[in-house]
Amino acid sequence: MKTLTVKYKEVMNFVDGDFIASEGKKIEVRSPINGSLLSLVNFSSREELNHAVAAAKRAFENWKGIPIKERVQVFF
Repeated sequence: MKTLTVKYKEVMNFVDGDFIASEGKKIEVRSPINGSLLSLVNFSSREELNHAVAAAKRAFENWKGIPIKERVQVFF
């Protein structure tokens, strides 16, 4: 099997506080300038998507009670 050289790390799913690689196929992201391979992005399965949505719903229960001044801190 040929090893691919990418400029940026593979983009993985972020679920329940962890980066998780998908078990499914990967989509190549190529530069529009020269066609070089920039990265790989996971193409998640229905089960992986359902797991991510369930985790987000659980996290939202706590998140919605945090004051906006605290929530914006994740951006800084």
